[in-house]
Amino acid sequence: MSTLSLLLAAFAPAHGAPAGEAGQGGREIGGYTFQEEVDFGPQVMAPRVQDFAFGTFNGKQVAYTATASDGSLVNMIDVETNTVIQTALMDSVNAVWKIELAPNGKVYIAAIGNEPVTNDLRGEFWIYDPATNEAEFIDVIEGSQSTWSLAVDENSNAYIGTYGVQEGKHRAGEVVKYDAATGEFTHFGRIDNNDYVRSIEYHDGYVYAGTGSVGSVVKIDVNDPTKRKNISDAALAMFGDEFKAVLGDKPVPFAYDMQKVGKWLLVNFSGPVSSTLFYNLETGEWSSEALIPSRYPGTPTQNGVPGFTQLTPKGDTAYLTFNGNVAKIELGGDAPEISMTGVPFGMNMRGQAWADLSELGL
Repeated sequence: MSTLSLLLAAFAPAHGAPAGEAGQGGREIGGYTFQEEVDFGPQVMAPRVQDFAFGTFNGKQVAYTATASDGSLVNMIDVETNTVIQTALMDSVNAVWKIELAPNGKVYIAAIGNEPVTNDLRGEFWIYDPATNEAEFIDVIEGSQSTWSLAVDENSNAYIGTYGVQEGKHRAGEVVKYDAATGEFTHFGRIDNNDYVRSIEYHDGYVYAGTGSVGSVVKIDVNDPTKRKNISDAALAMFGDEFKAVLGDKPVPFAYDMQKVGKWLLVNFSGPVSSTLFYNLETGEWSSEALIPSRYPGTPTQNGVPGFTQLTPKGDTAYLTFNGNVAKIELGGDAPEISMTGVPFGMNMRGQAWADLSELGL
């Protein structure tokens, strides 16, 4: 029986009992007798999934995700059996763009919620505890309309990228730190005069913030956020001619996705350039090797924005979507080695992990 029919059945009058004689646990309303209420749990309308995080729980490989709907559900999924283990409700949330598993075992969630009275959008931060199956609302990210990106350091502190453009009411795009020890938030301020911090990564005491709607990457000292440097100018100069051939005089758009893989920081610049560049975190230099459509022609599609929210390497090898295909990137050497697998894939990867499914005969 469908969920809808179950709901209808729960509120249908019980014609078998005379009016005024409620059944056990039931009640009479308007001359009709209703049976005892049955709680079917939170109902989700128009759900969609925008990110995944992977980990282990009680010896099982699990995935964490959240529905984007009016009242979002955090789900823990058994990867091997493809079944939902447990679910918790985030009642004010309507979208979740980023989920990260912290070293403390908690699941951090950057969410977009609604003000209870005005219904205005606001950035929210939640923490889900797999052990208790509870989703805790930590706080509203002051001044933000939404949160778009999230990174976690070795001490389980979170760095949240925000969006906001209404001057006087909302801050513009900035990085906000959540201190796991104190529960306090620290605002790093607007990043590179942009409205979005669309992507973010942490490495060795620094946050790398990817901005939009004009794309840049800014390196920020987390102990002194006033110490910051735009590191993408060198990359955009290196690939300027190739980008200019596509963009003309328009600026490079969003640094839409960002992920650390080994010693490399992979940055996906979206829009017409649709390119992934590689920054060496050890040398502080960009590689001249890059995933650029003119170098690796493919079969681009309109099914979403090509890119990634999470990359999980197998050894020194990472796989990501590019130009309608799956690209293979070898990252163990001094420069990335790029090849195309020939596997068509027209969408982006919203979370990935390696799993041993040999026991299932796969």
